Amino acid sequence: MKLLFILDHFGIGGAQRQMITLAIGLKKKGHDVQFFIYYPEYKNFSGDLTKNNITINEYQKKFRFDPGVMIELSRLVKNNKYDIVVSFLRTPNLYAELLNIIGHRFPLVVSERSAYPYEKVTFGRKIREQFHRFSTHITVNSHNHRLSMIRVHPWIANKITTIYNGIDLDLYNPGNNFSQKVNSQKSKLLVLSSIRSLKNVNGLVSALIHYKNNYGEPPMINWAGKASNYRDDQETLYAANKLIYDNGLSEYWNWLGERTDVIELLREHDGLILGSFYEGLPNAICEALACGTPVLASNVCDNPRLVQDGVTGFLFDPKNPQDIAKCIYKYFCLNIGERIEMCKNARSYAEKNLSLDRYVSEYEKIFRLLIEKFENKIINQSN
Repeated sequence: MKLLFILDHFGIGGAQRQMITLAIGLKKKGHDVQFFIYYPEYKNFSGDLTKNNITINEYQKKFRFDPGVMIELSRLVKNNKYDIVVSFLRTPNLYAELLNIIGHRFPLVVSERSAYPYEKVTFGRKIREQFHRFSTHITVNSHNHRLSMIRVHPWIANKITTIYNGIDLDLYNPGNNFSQKVNSQKSKLLVLSSIRSLKNVNGLVSALIHYKNNYGEPPMINWAGKASNYRDDQETLYAANKLIYDNGLSEYWNWLGERTDVIELLREHDGLILGSFYEGLPNAICEALACGTPVLASNVCDNPRLVQDGVTGFLFDPKNPQDIAKCIYKYFCLNIGERIEMCKNARSYAEKNLSLDRYVSEYEKIFRLLIEKFENKIINQSN
């Protein structure tokens, strides 16, 4: 198959990482894969593509509504006759769908990578998603978002599929034996997330206050991630720091900032905790499970599918700090044998459900079916 992947840039981001992983996986299976990007100044992942001999077609977008993007894409598609065009994220999806509208005919797979916040959908987003009528197929990375999209747009039901993210299980692995992880002298939980209000920062701080007041000395919370310069994020960080300071929790809370040693962090912590009010498919949870790290997570969206309560971790109500504290306490009340078993269960789940081979194969299967349908349609039209 000859494939064109449309993306905005190669900057750091979960969607970017997943699309590049997919492209490399397909290339290793013998497919001809090319990229088109329009912000070439972001090059974080371009080296991985170059090493795998994947062609990168670049256009420098000059302003917000730049018709040059469409002109360059149109030229590329016309000259290369791709079997499948694939796009990830909102604006790349729109560019790809506009290509079909203006007369280019090709099987097009667009991917939505974010959930509807709090199940609410703005009028603008509803209008934008009408352009999906000009795609051949839609993929999402959570069952919750697939069902939500079908609820909002019933016509999507027959052309949408959930494909969970793929994790490099050779890279993300438990490392040393599990007993070393659970025998650490100081209990500590890791958060892998940007500092934003929707990530329930203050809910976790409040839970730690409740834990200290009702269960004794709390575990250490190490938060890896940073707040943006947006006012809301800065206000969230300020409010969290005030709560921490006012309640004497400074020795139990550590802002690690943005980190690149995620695997090492996951291996050395007792568990991952993620208290978001809503999620798509959290890379942090997938990576933690692959590293054999139990997960304490909010009982929202696809989290209950990823985290089996009492098996690979525990679930809690993100709106209830007391319930979060109770969940943390319940986890640290497990004996060493029970926690080692939970670590093994986490890794086992990742091996069965989050492997790269599974991820790439599911996309490859969809591509083959769409190409076959497209070719049959052309044959029927010509007869």
